[in-house]
Amino acid sequence: MKPSQFRRDGDEFLAVWEHVGVGIGFTRIRESDSGMLYAELDVQSIRPDARGTLLSPSRFNMMAATERKRLADLLSQRAPDVVWADALEAAIGRVIREWRTPEPLVDLWDVPDPGELTYLQRPLLVENDTNIWYADEQSLKSYLAMATAASVVSGLELRGIGWPSKQGTVLYYDWETFDQRQRRRLTRVVNGLGLAELRNIKYRRMTRPLLDVVGLIRAEASRLGAVLVIFDSLGFMCGGDLNKPEIALPVINAVGSIQGATRLILAHHGKSGRQDGEKPSVFGSAFFEAGSRNRWLIRKAQQEGESAVKIGLYNDKTSDDQRHRPLGLTFAFDAERDSVTISRAEIEDEPDLMKSATAAARIRAMLRRAEYSRASAGEIAEETGLAGSTVEKELRRMKDTVNLNHSEGGRGRKAIWGLMDSQNVQTQTQTALKYMENGLGFSPLRGETQTTQTEETQTGGLGFEDELPF
Repeated sequence: MKPSQFRRDGDEFLAVWEHVGVGIGFTRIRESDSGMLYAELDVQSIRPDARGTLLSPSRFNMMAATERKRLADLLSQRAPDVVWADALEAAIGRVIREWRTPEPLVDLWDVPDPGELTYLQRPLLVENDTNIWYADEQSLKSYLAMATAASVVSGLELRGIGWPSKQGTVLYYDWETFDQRQRRRLTRVVNGLGLAELRNIKYRRMTRPLLDVVGLIRAEASRLGAVLVIFDSLGFMCGGDLNKPEIALPVINAVGSIQGATRLILAHHGKSGRQDGEKPSVFGSAFFEAGSRNRWLIRKAQQEGESAVKIGLYNDKTSDDQRHRPLGLTFAFDAERDSVTISRAEIEDEPDLMKSATAAARIRAMLRRAEYSRASAGEIAEETGLAGSTVEKELRRMKDTVNLNHSEGGRGRKAIWGLMDSQNVQTQTQTALKYMENGLGFSPLRGETQTTQTEETQTGGLGFEDELPF
């Protein structure tokens, strides 16, 4: 007797026989080492005149024929007009087949090419993938996550970042704090947006490790059509030693198993990351970082007594896309309005935030300052604290720096570096054209001399199109 309705939500199944008015729910499915498949069965009557529970949730070995017969006999006493042996065989057989059927083997060329990487919230959240934001404690990562959730649910701009590419339900699973504290944050964010209320951020306080409840999360994400799922936070949800691969791998794989939604994990870095000059990493096994596709470090800067807090965001990793430049945000807390508003900030204005920026970003920030708009590599190294060799390497790699002495026709002079502002670009272009006309194998943009003059050089093909900013 096949069910008239059969539905799967993540790891949960529901079979309904409308003509006899009964339904069976299958939850918490687990497979033992011996190959036995266990589930909790909840059997309900949906008859208008006799609604209620026929069997409260009970653990059941779906592979054991004797248990199926015993269950059919028990249910026959409670609803004798249902052919329970046939109903159970049909429903259990389908659950087992769907549970054990792997993803199909396909010819990769038949899979549609999705094109360029897409973002739910560019550049902080890669769509339908696993993202990690990590920081020290009290660095506003949960506030930023709540503001992002509000942006996705409302479709409004996350100020300082941009608009979400999709609007929809957000699931927030919280192992670290509790609902009233998160509601306090949401109230301030909503007031900052100028809204009266904001619904569809579905919140659950979590007490058990992720691996115990991932089936529930998969089911809820599927049933609600979640756009974004937030895990707060990594250390509290693992239920074991974060440094052990046998803990880290199942956890990061469990997060990745929630398909059709963007996943965001909030995490911490170790104590060593608090020291100046130390490169932080996500606390725990390297498999956490390996399992993420987009990872951002968050740093905080706040002056004592100020109501505004600045944070810097630094992109450690983005698979299938270039790494993004550092971002700065200001969180302005207003006690009278009971609100927080977010706006873009320049991290160059905060020395504490610049310490975590890449070498290129630190060089760029220095050259933007009027007093250092023209500087030698040695001066840049002294001001930024970077090694001289690092400065030399970065200057020749960066697309927006130029050796001003060369661009002004001063071959053989000490290299003085600046940024490609509009005036410099015009000078560089004129100089480049002059060298092309003269057939010289010299690049004024990088300060490199080509010792051989090829036919391509004689025709002006110096490769400037890779360097000029147009």
